[in-house]
Amino acid sequence: MEPIGYVMSRSTHDRILFVIKRGSRVGIGSFCTTRHPWYEDAVVMLRVNRIYSMNEEMDIGRTALIASSLGFDSNYQSELEYLVAECEVLGYKRVGDEKLFWLESPPMTSSPVYMADKEDIRRFFSGERYGRASVEIGRIKGTEIPFYLDLDSIARGHLFVTGMTRSGKSVSGDTLIVVYDVERSDISIVRIDSLCSGKHDIVELEPHRYFTVSLDLGMMKAVWMPIKAVIRHRNSARMVEIVTENGRKIRMTPDHSLYVWDGSKIRLISPKDMRKGSYWVIVPKGIEVPADRRVDPALAELMGMAIADGEVHGNEVFIYSNDPEIFLVAESAGVEYRRLERGLELRDELLKEAVSKGFPYILSLDNQPMGIFGIRGAMGKALEGYFSRTSWIDDANSLFRRYYDPTARSKRVGIALSLLGVPTFNHTPRGFLIWEPSLRIHVENLAAEMYAPRCVPDLKRRIKGGLIFERRRYEEIVRRVSSAEVDPRSEEKAIVDLYLKMIRSKVDFDRIVEIREVEGDSYVYDLSVPGTENFLANGIFVHNSSFAINLVKRSLNMNPRFLILDRRGEYEGLERVGAKIFEYKRFIPSSELLKAEDVARKLRISRGSSVWRLLSLVVEEIAAENLPLDGSTLMRKAKEIVAEMGGKNRQSLIELDARVRRFGKDLISYEEQLDIVKEVEGNNITVVDYSIDANYEDQFIATRDMIRRLLKHAVDSRKKGNFALIVLVEEAQYFAPERNAPIVGDPYSTGVAQALVEAISQSGGYNMGFVVISQRPAYLSKSLISQCNTVAAFRLRNGNDQDAIIRYTEGGDFVGSYLPGLDNNEAVIWGMASSIPFPVHVEIYTDIFPEKASLLPSEVWSRGKLMP
Repeated sequence: MEPIGYVMSRSTHDRILFVIKRGSRVGIGSFCTTRHPWYEDAVVMLRVNRIYSMNEEMDIGRTALIASSLGFDSNYQSELEYLVAECEVLGYKRVGDEKLFWLESPPMTSSPVYMADKEDIRRFFSGERYGRASVEIGRIKGTEIPFYLDLDSIARGHLFVTGMTRSGKSVSGDTLIVVYDVERSDISIVRIDSLCSGKHDIVELEPHRYFTVSLDLGMMKAVWMPIKAVIRHRNSARMVEIVTENGRKIRMTPDHSLYVWDGSKIRLISPKDMRKGSYWVIVPKGIEVPADRRVDPALAELMGMAIADGEVHGNEVFIYSNDPEIFLVAESAGVEYRRLERGLELRDELLKEAVSKGFPYILSLDNQPMGIFGIRGAMGKALEGYFSRTSWIDDANSLFRRYYDPTARSKRVGIALSLLGVPTFNHTPRGFLIWEPSLRIHVENLAAEMYAPRCVPDLKRRIKGGLIFERRRYEEIVRRVSSAEVDPRSEEKAIVDLYLKMIRSKVDFDRIVEIREVEGDSYVYDLSVPGTENFLANGIFVHNSSFAINLVKRSLNMNPRFLILDRRGEYEGLERVGAKIFEYKRFIPSSELLKAEDVARKLRISRGSSVWRLLSLVVEEIAAENLPLDGSTLMRKAKEIVAEMGGKNRQSLIELDARVRRFGKDLISYEEQLDIVKEVEGNNITVVDYSIDANYEDQFIATRDMIRRLLKHAVDSRKKGNFALIVLVEEAQYFAPERNAPIVGDPYSTGVAQALVEAISQSGGYNMGFVVISQRPAYLSKSLISQCNTVAAFRLRNGNDQDAIIRYTEGGDFVGSYLPGLDNNEAVIWGMASSIPFPVHVEIYTDIFPEKASLLPSEVWSRGKLMP
């Protein structure tokens, strides 16, 4: 083996310098080896964490530097150039011993250094003893060696997760997405960057108002799912463009995952792992469209014509055509119009709105037949009007028709038709082919569903005996089984079931024919879609994943208990694997609400004022009489108290009345409350959803009580050994921010910040661990960070965030140098839950499919019996 360099002087037992041999390719993170100074059978493993150049002739005051400043070509000094690599010493193993030892003494100067091969790395990292509760979450960067996290250690020492954990899931800003506005009953197809304007990188949308098209993997069909947030990332790297056989295109970051069919199963894969022609992307073939906008059919037909040929100018719509048919339709619709030399001027608010929204507006029109004769509905008439005004290239011998439209709207029209279940093919910038019989179903309101051509890729699944069935063989099996001619053999049944599922699914497939690298955009975008974590982008389903979701799902075979405090509703998808989801309001204790300080915060009353003293008396009376807390009860009691005091504090009563009138809506009524201890003991995964509103005061009160209640129960159960729990806190900086950081609500006066800090400092010894998640560690309480014994740090580019990791964790400067350069879905992980005793660069798995204090947490969970 050729050496790549030689050890320099001034190396130490934990830091080795070596000069890099010219021509050798050594980079940051490279694994290297050298000889042990004492043992012949020991190989010392090194990892490069810094490389710098050395050239004495280019130092200040040297001749070469002076010559260069005068513009002379002083290339003679290049022969004196050399590179120095600074390495951390990871340790060594001896032959026949799997124990990892620290280096006792530095190697001798001029000892050769070698590039570690796969066998060296495998031998060094293998043999580490993983706990019984170890979860495989990824692999060590550049190797096939799996990396594990130990749930026992997390439950006893806490895990801090920071950085862009959802990175690598971004598309270009011009990507088209479908948005349904429930409040306006409006469907639109818009650029994704139009939802994320201004300086904010995360835009949280109004809960359950905006929906987008998503893929339900269980039913294999397109469904509507709520959008929780739009996320924008800075991007400095190149992107990839995927092109399909039918001309669909999408630009995304290289590590963005897509749902694809690989010939035997649906899987998640990123473009960098694809091979051209081996995969089919999934596209919708119809969806239940919430078409409830009732419009007169004649007006709907005019809308279709105007969308195709019209423009909005001020309050009028202009259609640039003198076709007599348009005048007849306008007359039938009763729309005010005026003939012009080059067309028609119309004045109607609904018509103006339709033309402004474009072709997707048609999707929101009701298509129920009208009258006893089954006259076509509004959607069908609008489609007829639109396609009567667009260009067609007809072929009398074909059921395909070429839709021609040189404008930018053709892509939107294609996406909209796919939502109606109308197949489109051969997309170009100027149009596409339409399967006309499917379009007629909507235009003519046909009740019977017509055959439509579909792309069902050949299933190539290797079965017993190594036999591979071709498509014709599959179709023959399907025919025989469907006609009950023969019972399928066991090895055929799985193939038949899968094939039938693909044929009957409400999706279609489009083969990938090209993957090419393109220039990257300054910003890339992503949608947070709880429940499915995927969305339709340019007509193709793309997928998101989360480190925390994957960690939970990959732990399921150990029967653990998780409590997830879900800020954005991102964990709804866990419901499919048995999670129970509750609104946070179900955990607000009535006794706490009757405390004066809580009510005063809701009414914005300052502590210590005369109004606050009056409020304290009122709340005390309400609590004593066990009355409901609402505005009317509060004012009635306040008037009684002021009357008993002989009219004193009348001014305070007036001010209290004004506060109740203004902020009394925050005194909500509460249904029967739940006990958080019973819920976590009765469910493996309990999710508390905070995304339903932005009432931070109530959220903080509920969180404070849940944490204190669980901590008390964990302490009380320490001798019984029947309680173990991991609490996952998303966006922890909202609950326990640093004092000088931006604060939402009042986490300190509500007590939630103190409760969280106290719980993390005390709960580990009682089998109650925390997974603290924050993308901005600079804004998070440093008391939380410093008490987490394990850290998973994803990409961090902000200097303040990097400094928080360096100063308050055991990662040190080495980790700080890594953080800004981490790729998507990569993390540096170190601490108690890792079996490797130093920071490790890990490639995190992006799939989301689950694998179905006297005692260790895993021993408690393994009992497997939940409380009734």
